[in-house]
Amino acid sequence: MTNLLLILSIAILIIGVISGFFMNSFFGWLITTLGSLAFASITLALMKIIQNQEKSLTLLHQVFSSVNQQTEVSLQCKNCNYEYSDSLSSCPKCGFRGN
Repeated sequence: MTNLLLILSIAILIIGVISGFFMNSFFGWLITTLGSLAFASITLALMKIIQNQEKSLTLLHQVFSSVNQQTEVSLQCKNCNYEYSDSLSSCPKCGFRGN
């Protein structure tokens, strides 16, 4: 997505400069070049925002996965002393449901 926005901003800038040459006046060239520069700046800013959002999402995913690992409680089977996760309803080794 960010590569597409980078290509789009470069294309907007090139098209703006080229179309400015066809205006046959310096003022027309200046207006189209500044307009295309403004749109290219907006797309580059949007690209930066998307990159920051992706970094934040990755960080949140790492934090949530570490929190889930820390909150997992293990139980010990009274029948065979096998240690297993509390999310299971019975011992995976012997099938005992007494906990």
